[in-house]
Amino acid sequence: KKFEEESQPELLNIASEYFCDITSGRYQRIKIDYNNELILVDDKGRQKYAGLLSAGSKDQLYIALRLAYIQMIDKNLRLPLIFDETIINFDEKRQTSFINTLDKLSNDRQIFFFTCHKFIKDKFYKISNNLNIQELSSEH
Repeated sequence: KKFEEESQPELLNIASEYFCDITSGRYQRIKIDYNNELILVDDKGRQKYAGLLSAGSKDQLYIALRLAYIQMIDKNLRLPLIFDETIINFDEKRQTSFINTLDKLSNDRQIFFFTCHKFIKDKFYKISNNLNIQELSSEH
């Protein structure tokens, strides 16, 4: 209850910014209704329950909420972020948007992103100049 009153508005505002960035402006705001259901407001002002989103959009929403929560609790320490195959279910436009978001976050935080997909690695190279890519081999 205390979290809802004191921190939830800030969390939803920060998460809304991340979600807007990741969805390239498609969704503008995250709200919670009286039944504690997440509602998304799109770029035309229409509202949609989170449960009705596609699998990829749900992943993006949960990432936005997690990033917002991390930002709120990790104001001084700046722990690294770790992602593993996070964007495989995203469409190409949102993959690019998410990589841009990570690129911004990498200015003051270390980010580890694991993938076995060459096209995702190539996309990181294309978008970000702020990379140190380490390729891991399965050879012993």
